[in-house]
Amino acid sequence: MRNVSLRNFGVGVGLMSLSLLAAAPLANRLTRRLSHLTRQVDRLARGDAGARARLGGRDEVGKLGEAFNRMARDQEKNRRQLLEQERLRRQEEVDRRLLEAENERQTVELEEARRFQLSLLPGMLPEHPDLEIAVFLRTASEVGGDYYDFRPRRDGSLIIAVGDATGHGARAGTMVTVVKTLLASADLGLDLAAFLSHATATIRSMHLGRRAMALVLARYQEGVLDLASAGMPPVLVSRCPSGEVEEIMSSGVPLGTMARASYQGHRVRLDPGDAALLLSDGLPEMLDAGGEPVSYPAVAARWREVGQRPAAEAVAEFERWVEELSPGGVPADDVTFVVVRRRAE
Repeated sequence: MRNVSLRNFGVGVGLMSLSLLAAAPLANRLTRRLSHLTRQVDRLARGDAGARARLGGRDEVGKLGEAFNRMARDQEKNRRQLLEQERLRRQEEVDRRLLEAENERQTVELEEARRFQLSLLPGMLPEHPDLEIAVFLRTASEVGGDYYDFRPRRDGSLIIAVGDATGHGARAGTMVTVVKTLLASADLGLDLAAFLSHATATIRSMHLGRRAMALVLARYQEGVLDLASAGMPPVLVSRCPSGEVEEIMSSGVPLGTMARASYQGHRVRLDPGDAALLLSDGLPEMLDAGGEPVSYPAVAARWREVGQRPAAEAVAEFERWVEELSPGGVPADDVTFVVVRRRAE
């Protein structure tokens, strides 16, 4: 029995030794794989997005490596998404700041253009022994080019100008400046139609591109109103005491559209109490409550109602009409009225 026990013990020890010898390579391989996985985990923890476990096998360690690799890929994907989101956020912030800067620049430019436009207008209305004079100008949200001017002459006559330049901002201001300069340097005691022909040729020779300006000129002297128009709406004359409206329509293209253009002059008698309305196209082209343009006949009808009132009251009525039609009090285009009324005897 002792011999059998010793033999069995020896066999057991041998089997255990053989098992240990056989398991040693497996344990060593397992240790290397786990060490490799540990190193990759440390790399990933330090922020190395390229850390991957290359373990191979379909055992539990291999499956653990595959799970680690999926986690690493998901983490890399999330990191890239976060970086892209951050890039987009920064780009949006840059775009927002650029847009704010551009809006601020445009606001400053529009305000400068608006001040420049207003600086071209007369500082005060002229006093004339025969005439009541009233004006109204409401600028649009974007600076336009409406313009009016008065030039008293030594012979007692008064030159009245109402214009509407094409475009907005500095483009319109350029045209107003050119026309104002031409008016200041011209002898307007001569034929007004001849002046318009000279002005359109001069502007065309300056090569200002597609810039143009509609303009109506009037010269009052001793009860006579001489008129000439370059593409402006008709002048409306209210007759005293009936209030009937006479429409003075002149054909002619805006200044600067053609190098050679002819214009017609008209002479109108203003008896005491008669009044003339010179206007831009801002009001006739405004939209009413139904979305339709106000139209020139509607303007003439309203002038028939108020044309026999004092000039300031008549202009105030038109101003209220503009405010009714303007959302927020700002019209889509400049609106200008000039009323000259011969004082009643």
